[in-house]
Amino acid sequence: MAREEIEMMKKYDYVVENDEVQLAVERIKSIVTAEHCKRERLIEKYKELVEVD
Repeated sequence: MAREEIEMMKKYDYVVENDEVQLAVERIKSIVTAEHCKRERLIEKYKELVEVD
């Protein structure tokens, strides 16, 4: 089972170790924040702001 999980890790951008609940929660919050800040998500928004002027 553990070997299968390790192999599956290659398919994901993020891996959260579920060692302690509070630490895992903080890691997930960090991932969500990082995803919201990705250039790909924001570039269109900022392009629209510039074009409005």
